[in-house]
Amino acid sequence: GDKDGLIGVGIVFQPTEDGTLYVKKLKEGEPAQRCGLIRPGDCLCEINGRDVFRQPVDMVKDLIMGPPGTTVRLGFHRGTDPRAKLIQVALQRNRPGEQMVGVGVVFRSDNTGALYVRMLQDGGPAQLSGEVRVGDCIVEVDGVDVYRKPISTFTSMVLGPPGTVVMFGLRRQDTLMVHRVMLRRNAPIATSDALANDSQMAVYDGNIKLRRQLEAAKEEHQRLQGVLVEKQRQLKEAERLYEHGASGMGGQMNEEAQRLKTFAHWPHNDTTHPGVTPTVLAADGFHFAPTAQDPDMVICFFCDVQLGDWERADDAKAVHRKLSPNCPLCIGIPCGNKAIVKGASSKLDAGASAQQRLEDVLMRKALLLQTATALEGALDDARRQIGEAVQARRRIQAEAQAIALQRRQAGD
Repeated sequence: GDKDGLIGVGIVFQPTEDGTLYVKKLKEGEPAQRCGLIRPGDCLCEINGRDVFRQPVDMVKDLIMGPPGTTVRLGFHRGTDPRAKLIQVALQRNRPGEQMVGVGVVFRSDNTGALYVRMLQDGGPAQLSGEVRVGDCIVEVDGVDVYRKPISTFTSMVLGPPGTVVMFGLRRQDTLMVHRVMLRRNAPIATSDALANDSQMAVYDGNIKLRRQLEAAKEEHQRLQGVLVEKQRQLKEAERLYEHGASGMGGQMNEEAQRLKTFAHWPHNDTTHPGVTPTVLAADGFHFAPTAQDPDMVICFFCDVQLGDWERADDAKAVHRKLSPNCPLCIGIPCGNKAIVKGASSKLDAGASAQQRLEDVLMRKALLLQTATALEGALDDARRQIGEAVQARRRIQAEAQAIALQRRQAGD
């Protein structure tokens, strides 16, 4: 109630025979009810850090009452157990229906319940103070720990009558020290946050979503550029190997027919070793190069890998891919294999054979250029998506600024 201009926080107490004060009810719309932490049945223990357990009711009321806009800190035990955890709240004394304002800060909470500064209102008390930064963790309001406090409770602690003061305890991202700052309330609720305005939060969430889409598009752009560079490198390497071979024998063994001729004395039977027949090996780029220590050794004319000591169940393609994964034959570039140079023939004269090899190179290059063109198309799509995301972000920012301007004009 009102007493000589002093007001309380909307709590009706019920004293017991031993003098203990319990919360009987909370008045609708007043500070105690709005904070969301106090319940009927709670036992009052402290007022502004002073022990008031079993103190006279009149003295307790005098301590709670105060001028409008000032703060009182109350401590409660839940239930009858005095060893229970103390519940502390800071309540702003104000009359029902009185105008409430904030300090121009938009807050967010993470999945642990910690509260952070998400945005500062242009021209608001927090921004003008120069002591509050985006990313600061709010650990206290008017000396009361707000970790894991419900947002409604936190809101009621931040808001207050115009011109009153609220103290934030802030922890910077790079330090464990708590920095305390006093702020005078004068920012309209509609543009400050403590109420976490839904339309405003939707705008900020939209901006965050667009930024994430933009970052994802940039990452995809970079990935595609890397793929394109790798394809171009593979093309150059394939052309080099095709012309010269890894061992300098490319000009001699880049024709399947030439390679097949080297298997005249192949030691294995096609029936017993179906995965390493001369036909299979020659088609996969190998020519027969036996040694005294390894009488069934074959060499890939592209990558110069040497394979031998074949067993019945061996698969030449699988072994080649495992031991030389970067060979053009293994990564799917159709150069020098049966798919491209199938037209070569020992009946052609030297000029025709050279022309065929040139056509093979050009065909292979055309295939890779086709792949590069497809990648460029994907890059264009990524650039277009980035442009659309930037335009959408600018549109949302313009809408947010227009809304803020309308609210400021409405407040004036």
